[in-house]
Parts: sequence; C-alpha cells; structure tokens
Amino acid sequence: MRKALIERSYWLFFNNAKAATHRRNLVINRMLGSGYVSPEAAKRALAEPMRLAKLKKTPNDVPYFAEHVRRYIQAQYGSDKLYREGLKVYTTLDTSWQVRAQESLRAGLEEDDRRIGYRGPAGRIDLKTEAPDWEELNPPMEKIPLAEYFAPGSRYKAVVKSVSRNLITVEVNGHKGVIEPGGFSWAHKFDVKTDGRYAGPVNDATKLVRPGHVIEVATLERRRAGPLRFALDQTPALQGALVCMDYSTGEIRAMVGGYDFETSSFNRAVQAQRQPGSAFKPIIYAAALDKNFTPASIIIDSPVTFEESGADWKPANYKEEFYGPTTVRTAVTESRNIVTIKVLQKIGLQYAMEYARRLGVRSNLEDNLSIALGSSSVNLLEMTSVYGVLANGGVRNEPYFIRRVEDQSGRIIERTEPVTNRVMPEDTAFLMNNIMQGVVEEGTGQAVRALGVPTAGKTGTTNEFIDAWFIGYTSGVVTGVWVGRDQEGTIGKNETGGHAAAPIWLAYMRGVIKSIQIRPFIPLRNIVFVRINKNTGLLAKPGDPDSFFEAFREGTEPKEYSLSPARSGEARPETPVSPR
Repeated sequence: MRKALIERSYWLFFNNAKAATHRRNLVINRMLGSGYVSPEAAKRALAEPMRLAKLKKTPNDVPYFAEHVRRYIQAQYGSDKLYREGLKVYTTLDTSWQVRAQESLRAGLEEDDRRIGYRGPAGRIDLKTEAPDWEELNPPMEKIPLAEYFAPGSRYKAVVKSVSRNLITVEVNGHKGVIEPGGFSWAHKFDVKTDGRYAGPVNDATKLVRPGHVIEVATLERRRAGPLRFALDQTPALQGALVCMDYSTGEIRAMVGGYDFETSSFNRAVQAQRQPGSAFKPIIYAAALDKNFTPASIIIDSPVTFEESGADWKPANYKEEFYGPTTVRTAVTESRNIVTIKVLQKIGLQYAMEYARRLGVRSNLEDNLSIALGSSSVNLLEMTSVYGVLANGGVRNEPYFIRRVEDQSGRIIERTEPVTNRVMPEDTAFLMNNIMQGVVEEGTGQAVRALGVPTAGKTGTTNEFIDAWFIGYTSGVVTGVWVGRDQEGTIGKNETGGHAAAPIWLAYMRGVIKSIQIRPFIPLRNIVFVRINKNTGLLAKPGDPDSFFEAFREGTEPKEYSLSPARSGEARPETPVSPR
C-alpha cells in the first residue's frame, strides 16, 4: 500500500504540481489542527519547496517470465486482486537457470548478428557545426565513478573523431576512447543476400566508419593508463526466444521471450507464431512408426509434383538434390524434405494432424501436405512440450508455470495439479529418441554434440532462412530455441537452425548441465538391435563397411540380407505400409 501511495504521489506531482502542493499543505494544516505538530514546525514545512527523490525501480532479473505470470494473474483474478490484495504467487522458475537462459540468448543473438555483418553507423553529425547531444545518446553519468560507468561490456553511443587504417578514435560523453583492430575486425559488410559466413578479419577501419559517424561501442577491459578502450558493436536486429521445461513434470524452468525486455516486452516464446520448418518432422515420423514404418523403412527420394490450391507444388530438398532410396533414419538425420512429404502422403494427412494434436500442437494446422515441412505457424512453448513427449517415453505432461497462488492471509486460492496422459506408445518414443540422437551425432544438429552427454533433438529452418529452430533434450529437461526477425525476413543466407539456434541451446545447457542427473536412453524389453546395411535397410553381411546396429520393435526387424558390400548402394523398393 505504501508503494502505491508513493507512486500516486509521483504521478500527482509530475502531472499537476500545484494540486500536489495543495494536498501537502492540507495534510500539514490537519496535523497542526490535531496537535501533531507545533505552529513553528508547520510554518517551516509549509515554506519548504516540493522535492521528490528519484523513484527507484524494483529490480527484476527475470522480466519475461515475471510478465508472463503477471498477465496470467490479471486475466484470472483482475487488477484489484493483482495490485491491491497482496497475492503470493509461487512459480516453477529456477532463477539461476533463467539468468543463464537470458545470458545465453543475448550472447547468441549478438554472435549471430555479428556473423551476418556490420549494418553501419546509427547516425551522423557534422563535427564542424554540431556538438553531440550526450543526454540523448547515453545514460547520464551524474556522480557515477568513471570506472563504474564504463564497466567492461557496457554499450554506448560514440561519435567518431578520427579514423586511420588501424585505429578509430571516438568520444563518449566527453571522454576519449579508441577502437583498435581487434575491436573492429569482425565487422565485414552486412548483406543478408550473401553467404553470411565469416570470411576473414576486416583490416581497414576506413572502410567501416568516417569522422562524424555515430556508432555503438562496447567497453573493453581498461589499461592502467591511456584512453578508454572500446570495441565496435551493434544492437542485434535479430530476435529470439528460449524455453526450458522439466518434461517429467511439465514445470517451466526458464522462459526468455526476446533480446531485451526494456526495448520489447513481447514474449516470443508464447506470443509469437512462427513456422517450425523441419522441427515439425519428428511428429510426422513418430506417427509413421505407429503405422508399421520402421527406422529402416525405405522411401524413394525423387522429384515429385503435387497440386495444391489449384497450382503445382514441386518441393525440393535443402541442397536441391535427390538421393534415391532413403531410410527413415537417414531422412530424419539429414532432414530430407521429399521423403517426409511422401511419408505423410502414405500415412494420411488427417491421421498425422490428429497425431500432432495428441502430442500437444494447439495452433491451427494447414490442411495440406506442406505441414510435413513445418508450414503451419506454432509457438515455441507448444513445440518444446511436444518434444517433451518424445523425451518422456510417450507421456505428455501439460506445461505449467505457477505452482500455487495464496491470498494475503495465506489461503491457497489456486493450485496447479499436473495433467499427465500417455499419448504415444513407449516403444515409438524410444525409436524416435534413438533416431534423433543420430541427428545430434551425425546430422544437422551436430553443433550440440559438444555437450558430451546423451542428447536428442532436431533443427528447423524455413524457406529463405526466415526462422531457425533447435529443440533438444537430455535427462529430465527439454529446451527449445527460436531465432528470427520480428518483421519476417531472412536472417541471412545459410543461417540454419543448426547454425543460428543450436549454439544458443548448447551455451544454455552447458550452464545448467551440472545440476542435472545424467541418464542414458534405456532400451525397452521389446526393442531389439540388429546389424543392417545403412543404405538398403536390410540385414548386413559379415564385413559390410556400411553396417550399423539399428533399433526395431521385436518382430519388425528385416529378415533378408543386403547385397554384397560392393553393391550395398542398391536398395530394396519402397516399404509397403498397412494400417496398424
């Protein structure tokens, strides 16, 4: 209540100082009339000018999660209860994991943004006729010590004073600084249509900035003497989101909805609807495994044309090549588009859509074969919870973020009861886990293999590199990451899920893995491992160099042997499918 009164006083003063002064004088005169103050004290107080100390904001280290909770409480109970009745809300958040998630997402987006290239200065002034408006460009220094204001990693707007090939001299709030080659070598030319790959250091600063340019800089560690040291910097134009869930309970452990809450409170983890691309494919293949497909089933990867909405649709693979006979495992590991579409066609569109609903997809799905490639927009939380079903042996735990809510007297007015349902056969989940471990070990998700623990997951990349995803899981937790732009446009050429999103996932998981009890994916009793030829999906003969142990439901393993190793590139015809 006291905080509300203080905030009310601030609002009243800054909006109507005369009314605020009148109100103060009224209170003082009432106190005088009631004998609480002497006439002399009242006279001094009435003569005192109105002053208000700066109102400090309550620090919020977990803004996106806190705002998600706030919106829920307001929608559920109304503003009066939220702001006036002293509710206590107990959440599922792990604060240390949340902080790590925020740090990993910010650092990852900055790295992605730099790799794409330098977008150029933020503005320009004429050094001969203009003086920088530092109050507009940067936070005021006031009485903050220089070392504290220019703490390492802090970002500021700077004005370029001079430029040579190897040195940029800048000014920040009247203080001189320099940017040496190590601070600008990353800044190759920005062009989202080019490769977007780092092609070597920039070694000439004159190609980047000119005197009078307003640029962003980040403070480096200070030397004992000399000017301030900065690095050329830029606020990312990219956005992202991260969700981490305990799949054995459904509890949300961390949720970050964007790069900077102060700039944009829009929560991209739950409010944004984006195309998942190939991250949707595990749903199609899980549904297929329940329709008598096996990891070794063969589908022909060849050109195909469909009529969709009165027009011909000719889907292609990522590299616009076709690979012929392909096993289900290879199709998932290498994220083959044509094979996924053919699998969806075989199992039936309506069946696959119902399967997706069962696993937890709540967003609208387009009623056409393009859903195989993730054409229908979803949000990160729902897709992360779907992967949690695979990780949890086919059991879905509905995600939740509030454990209980108490009123000011301690009475529980809401308690979340976990909702658990088996939505997939356990052996299907195990087979998908086994296949998706292959995605990490040798497929599109190899970037996260460095975590060094049993991990399964899948990348997702949409047309024109507009959306990049990685969703993966290990013992107990499933984490999803999305990267893209708010105004849909390409991230940058070749900025795939494995390149733009997976490193963020890895950085986050490295920070929390020590608090997770690592367990392997344990085979089930009805799962058998049989050595097969990876090209044909048939039993491998002794000495076959293209052989490995594949997992099957007992009774579904192949009975025929592959051709000799020298001819192992040949494969049997497509696997026939019958309802299961």
